[in-house]
Amino acid sequence: MAKGIEIRWKAGTAKGYTDVFRIKEFETAVSGVERLHLVLGPHGGQHTARYRLKVNGAVAWLDYKAFAPFNRRQGMELGIMQLRFATASRTKVVQVYWDGRSVPDTEAAVKHCESVPSIADVVTSAQKALAKQRLRPGQAVFRQHLDLTYGARCCVSGCPVAWAVDGAHIKPYADKASNHVSNGLLLRSDLHVLFDAHQLAIDP
Repeated sequence: MAKGIEIRWKAGTAKGYTDVFRIKEFETAVSGVERLHLVLGPHGGQHTARYRLKVNGAVAWLDYKAFAPFNRRQGMELGIMQLRFATASRTKVVQVYWDGRSVPDTEAAVKHCESVPSIADVVTSAQKALAKQRLRPGQAVFRQHLDLTYGARCCVSGCPVAWAVDGAHIKPYADKASNHVSNGLLLRSDLHVLFDAHQLAIDP
């Protein structure tokens, strides 16, 4: 079964860009939750788009207008994308709509993939390269779970910049069991440093 969905835009202001989603994002019926997805640029660049997600039956609505300032900074066109799936299991997209208009195949190509990079994978990779440090086993999956729990925002400052936040352990990392989401916080990098140095306390 495919694990991801890529929507490559062939026309309009988004021409050359590809929206990347994990099918897991749509597996549960939700209403109004905040989500973030990866966008691949035509020249190899990467950025993120923030949206409010509603999933019901065989349809998902992605409202990019809900986070207009953030998305405008990424150069995005604002609107509501609707994904219609073949069945209520929501594993195969059969039609894409933008602001209520059916998008023809000449304007967008939908591809179902065996694997897709998550934002957590990309951010973790970037942080690894920048910091030149070895990451603990399971760090990327731990970060994915925290992104879903905290809406990809720092739980203290509300910072929405994916590359500026880290997955932090409440109790120090000991083994794989330490990576449970209940032992995690999504913190802006500077706050993570303070938290690990016991210079910042969080009252649950």
